[in-house]
Amino acid sequence: MRACKLLRLFYSYLLIFFTFIMGCENSPETKIEFILPDNYYGVFKIVLDKRRGQEIIASDEKVRYSIPFSGVLFVKNVEPLRSWHKAVAKFQNGTVIPIEPPEINTDDIVALRYLVSDSNNQTFFLIGTASDKARFLQNTDRTLGGTHNAK
Repeated sequence: MRACKLLRLFYSYLLIFFTFIMGCENSPETKIEFILPDNYYGVFKIVLDKRRGQEIIASDEKVRYSIPFSGVLFVKNVEPLRSWHKAVAKFQNGTVIPIEPPEINTDDIVALRYLVSDSNNQTFFLIGTASDKARFLQNTDRTLGGTHNAK
């Protein structure tokens, strides 16, 4: 009798475990698309502003952030940035911007690079090289340095 209860309990936990694993494996990955002004080079940030920020709505199974010339985009929701996602970036003219390769630290590649998220609900990114990223991370005042000209 006791063995039967233990066996039922074991199978219940096993069912819960596999349900959890299958649910995680099949969860959709958010696709985030960053659109930047043509030839943008430098830092940009996305700032949470629930009152005045833009409503970002997913379309075609992706979330699109169109970064203005100022380099600052105010949004009402930053959850897509905080969840597991796949990022793509391009200029308004359609030119693809590479994503920072995590396994290669080649300094001369101009790419979209994640910088930092801070306690003021700001998430900083960079279109630039690895040394540009290092300079920004050493700069404690977090000033923006975006330009709209080719490097």
